[in-house]
Amino acid sequence: MGGSKKENEKEKGKEKEKEKEVKQEKGKGKEKEKEERSSSSSSSSGDGESSQCRPCAFLLGIPFAVLGLFLSVFGLAFWIVG
Repeated sequence: MGGSKKENEKEKGKEKEKEKEVKQEKGKGKEKEKEERSSSSSSSSGDGESSQCRPCAFLLGIPFAVLGLFLSVFGLAFWIVG
């Protein structure tokens, strides 16, 4: 009986080591996913981290903002004169 207890303890120790290895492998997988996400292009949207496309939207909006500014100035002049 004494020998079987030692064997059970050894098996439990081996199982715990295997569990630790599996956890470490999962952790490494998560780290790789994070690295892939950070190194990937701005194809993903909505996660808050990829704000690389916002300058493009800003540049596309500039002409409309300038047009609105000019129209408001001309509208103000016509309102004062008219």
